[in-house]
Amino acid sequence: MKSLEPETESPRPEPAATPKGAARAARILNETLAVITEHGHRTLTLEEIARRVGIAKGNLQYYFPTRGDLLRAAFAQQIDHHKNDWLVAVQAPAPDDTERLRRQIAFELQTNHDTPFVTQVTERHALSRRDPLLRNLGNDWLQWVTGRYADLISSLRPELTRTACLHRAIAIYTLLVGVYRYTGTEPAVPEAADGLDVALVEMAMVIALSGS
Repeated sequence: MKSLEPETESPRPEPAATPKGAARAARILNETLAVITEHGHRTLTLEEIARRVGIAKGNLQYYFPTRGDLLRAAFAQQIDHHKNDWLVAVQAPAPDDTERLRRQIAFELQTNHDTPFVTQVTERHALSRRDPLLRNLGNDWLQWVTGRYADLISSLRPELTRTACLHRAIAIYTLLVGVYRYTGTEPAVPEAADGLDVALVEMAMVIALSGS
């Protein structure tokens, strides 16, 4: 029988609340996202993740008892990381609120060129169709990011109602995330790819600033 690494031989894994336990849980989730990026979620098993981390399956299940628990936690981490990146971008100094919104739109489009990120989001959407808990997680993200875009729009258009700002935010976010097949590393329409991101930024700004 193949021996485990020395730190994994104990039958009592470190609780997730301890630094060592938190680090192990984070590594488990990172390996899970790596497998999802490389192979998709369908073939992922607890055994494979345990092997990649170098622990027994039972130790992995101490943190994530089922495959569903593991996948939901991994996708929750992916959303949290993206949210943190989003906040770092929006909170960076900007000349004015117009440029802040413009820069945030450009940031959103840039994520379409991040192949691992796009792959993970695509896999999450596919799994969400059959997993209500994961679907709720995605909806929570959409509510959060839509609200933040609505805040940015409201700072430029204080005369608009909250609902009107949300409508514009939904239109902008749908535009930005819906074009990834055209703006990614392998654009679906190569002859239109040159300058497309710049054009999309201006279109999104028109949505935010025009109308009543």
